[in-house]
Amino acid sequence: VVPDLGRTLHHSDVRVKRAAVRALAKIGGTAAERELAAALHENEAATQTEILQSLVTMRARGAVFDIGAILKERRAELPVRILAADAIGQLGSADGLPYLSEVLRRRGRIGGEPAELRIAAADALNASSADGAREIVASVLESEPRGTVRDLILKSLQRARPRAES
Repeated sequence: VVPDLGRTLHHSDVRVKRAAVRALAKIGGTAAERELAAALHENEAATQTEILQSLVTMRARGAVFDIGAILKERRAELPVRILAADAIGQLGSADGLPYLSEVLRRRGRIGGEPAELRIAAADALNASSADGAREIVASVLESEPRGTVRDLILKSLQRARPRAES
């Protein structure tokens, strides 16, 4: 069933693809996660959004590399990239930290990331349960020039819930 649904993720009708995403998420398991992660790169924004939400619901930590690739893909739509950052944070995998860190650190008018995406990366790092995530935000904050983005990164760090001591 999973391979058949995986092929349906490439259907020309968006409604069919989105139904396949929901079915794979309901089935769950590693094979379904792999099908969804692979389809992330080959779909339009609406289906990518549904896939990202499903991968988070499935707690698909193995999909972090594919989600990270979408996050770094500058041609992807900004709302999808923001959702990818959020997904990485929610999954809490240390494998996602380099993707979030790279986006958060990439500032500037030429070659920089949009402020909204950088803030989403900071929020995702602060929400992540991965060791070292908040330290990345604190490090970036030290070198961030004064201004709105720095203020929003600081607010993100301040509103992050304290982690329970292990």
